[in-house]
Amino acid sequence: MEIFIISLILLGAIILFLAMLKTRDIFQLLEQDNFRKGWRKLLILMSFFELGYFGMVFVIIGNHDNFLPVLTGVIFLMGSIFVFIVVSMGAKTCQQLKDSNSALEGQMKILKTRNDQLIQFNYATTHDLREPINTVLGCSTLLESDYLQMLDSDGQNLVHFTKQAAHRMSELVSALSEYLSIGLEFKREEVDVKNLIHEVIESMNGSVANSDAMIEIGNMPVLKANKNELKRVFQNLIGNSIKYRRTDVSPKISLSAEKKNGSWEFAIQDNGIGIFEKDIPRAFQLFRQLHAKDAYEGMGLGLAIARRVVELHGGQIWLESQPGEGTTFFFTLNEN
Repeated sequence: MEIFIISLILLGAIILFLAMLKTRDIFQLLEQDNFRKGWRKLLILMSFFELGYFGMVFVIIGNHDNFLPVLTGVIFLMGSIFVFIVVSMGAKTCQQLKDSNSALEGQMKILKTRNDQLIQFNYATTHDLREPINTVLGCSTLLESDYLQMLDSDGQNLVHFTKQAAHRMSELVSALSEYLSIGLEFKREEVDVKNLIHEVIESMNGSVANSDAMIEIGNMPVLKANKNELKRVFQNLIGNSIKYRRTDVSPKISLSAEKKNGSWEFAIQDNGIGIFEKDIPRAFQLFRQLHAKDAYEGMGLGLAIARRVVELHGGQIWLESQPGEGTTFFFTLNEN
């Protein structure tokens, strides 16, 4: 009978020891001091429980029956304290979760308000700002068609500059509206990235054919993402590789994907003109053009859009480049 009782006690000691190891792992993961204090008390009490188990075995083996009532009382007391600490920690955790949920609800309301303001601002840039721009553009066009010959060379240049500036401003407003619209209706769906890239290349068939670009696509995953927004990323990065090509070399673009630490890391590599190291920190800024405006068309918006979309998916985007050799763009997307 004693062997059976001792076996049960030792089994309980082993189970408790395993529980202590799990508790220690939880303790090491916690960052907030108020949580760590409770788990520290729990660990200390479990250590005393472990000593109590071995004390019970010692009493039974040594026939120290006079210590048995005292030891039993101590173990029951520690058990009560253990239950009290666990219940207190549970109550405290529930209250903190309740507070966190209240704070999260408040932040969601703020986020919704800001999102509504962003939609209103986007509407303003799309409609209200276009009206005076269209007026200037219309007037300058009328001047150019009906009254240009009445003006001297300075006046004619002024009309041309006014018309060009109005066109530029109209393009800027369109670009800003496109940028602000990103993520307003953000929904994830299952996306076959390889099929998506083929759709992008097909939509860019003209520029691909005109540049004689060769595009290689490696193995690609199927993942949860916003399909339309992700399409923008590949359109801008592939378009960038075609636009900033070397004059004497046909563009060669290679796309690949690799799974790393629960995320997919994509790479778009080209053999274009490259980017100087000093310009890399500015590459993803809004309306930043790193090359001469008269040599390359554009608003300096493509990489900023790519960055915004990737960050909305919880990822990161960066690049590596060598002037005269080419550029590789990298970005990550979470698997789920």
